[in-house]
Amino acid sequence: LLYTIKFEVMNKKEKTAIVEKVCDPEEYFEKSGIAGSVREAISLMVENRPKDPISFLSQYFGSLVEEVNVIVQAQRLVCLTHHSRPAFPDNVISAYNLLRDKGWRL
Repeated sequence: LLYTIKFEVMNKKEKTAIVEKVCDPEEYFEKSGIAGSVREAISLMVENRPKDPISFLSQYFGSLVEEVNVIVQAQRLVCLTHHSRPAFPDNVISAYNLLRDKGWRL
């Protein structure tokens, strides 16, 4: 269990210390919600086997941050790999499920 100390300035002369409980790294990883995104990104990377894995992961995480609309997200899933690769049908299914889950009638 870790603790951090933050100093809060009340006025120019007075500082008060605030002690916050910080969870361990693994607990933070799970509680922050990032664990699922990281697992999904790694899984997609392994399935698609891109020539440039760093660029692939950057594009994947970039699409999460940008808050793009669902159609663009689905399009990005389909374009992750060439249609001749074994992972392509899985990407199409993921795109379909994404659209369906967001209320699109397909």
